Amino acid sequence: MQSRIKLNDSLSISIPPLATMFISGLWHGAGWTYILWGLYYGVLIAAYQWIGIRGDWKPTSKIKSALAWLVMFTFIVFGWAIFRAPNIHWLGNALFNTPFINSQNDLVLGLIALTMTLAYSLPLIIKSLLDRYSKDSWGQAAFYAIAVALIVIYINSASSDFIYVQF
Repeated sequence: MQSRIKLNDSLSISIPPLATMFISGLWHGAGWTYILWGLYYGVLIAAYQWIGIRGDWKPTSKIKSALAWLVMFTFIVFGWAIFRAPNIHWLGNALFNTPFINSQNDLVLGLIALTMTLAYSLPLIIKSLLDRYSKDSWGQAAFYAIAVALIVIYINSASSDFIYVQF
């Protein structure tokens, strides 16, 4: 009887994110990549809820916490690849048939992507460090002032197209 209750709990935790993300995939487009993206994230959310939120596993050290964060980040980035893939064939080919670096152009492109990732992550890293180590409210105020100034400076360089105009 106890295992049946656990199975029902697992199903009640798993079905809502699976259904929601499947519908979200359909909403983004009728292609197979969007459906696969929705199901992938539904499974990812259900697994996270089942393992993490229920309290069965929590990182006990900073190293385990960092590794858990890295694993989750990798899963999320892989989901972005599914979403942006032009078709399932391309996704399969990118995952299984091509080596990572075919030419110098691929290496340069990878370094540019890494540099952009680090540049976009820098404000989050700074904010995290300020929250952890700064007891001074001036540091927080300066961070937000610089962030607002950068938003104002770069706001005109953004495209005015609505993000879903392509769909």
